[in-house]
Amino acid sequence: MWYGNTSQNIRNLFIEIESNEPAIVMIDEIDAFLSRRTSLRDPSGDECHIRTVAQFLNYMDGLESNNKRIVILGATNRLDNLDPTATRAGRFSYMIHLGPPNKIELVSIWLIQMDIAQQRAERVPLFSPKINEAIFSDREQWFNDMHRGVINAEHPILQLAKLSHKKFLVGADIAEIIRRVVENKADEEITMQIDSGEITFEEILYVLQNYEAFKSEN
Repeated sequence: MWYGNTSQNIRNLFIEIESNEPAIVMIDEIDAFLSRRTSLRDPSGDECHIRTVAQFLNYMDGLESNNKRIVILGATNRLDNLDPTATRAGRFSYMIHLGPPNKIELVSIWLIQMDIAQQRAERVPLFSPKINEAIFSDREQWFNDMHRGVINAEHPILQLAKLSHKKFLVGADIAEIIRRVVENKADEEITMQIDSGEITFEEILYVLQNYEAFKSEN
């Protein structure tokens, strides 16, 4: 979609942004097209990429010089790969580091992602009773019970959150793990032509233990 028509696409993007002023623009994985530029004399140098970075940053400079009421936000998990000129004043001037979620946040993420998976399954019960009890409980009360120690530390959700924290996982990882667990269960039932029952904690734990999160290259 972009490669080959990059210049026109960037121009159209900024025309649309300016026509909707005031505006806030969010670009995820911005390092995909604002990665470090190399010299054309470098065998790995890509003339199209070098022009793309320069053009995008020039448009950003134009927004600053014309006092446009436009904010552009970029998200990346490859800050080391971002072109250094992108973080100069007037461009991406501020950097906010968001670390991986803590254990409590991971508990919430697991419950949310399991709830989403169960909603997609509609009336078919996906998870074992103990997990379902946590998913469908009053969330605020459940967390209060957790903080007061009413919920045992060996509860499946707490164990999943603890291991996820050790592996530095984020919400996207947990969503992917649940997707794989559900897919494995479906494949098992199709292959064996039986109803293998609800998804157990052990089945989720197995996929989690063997899951590798994305790691930035140095």
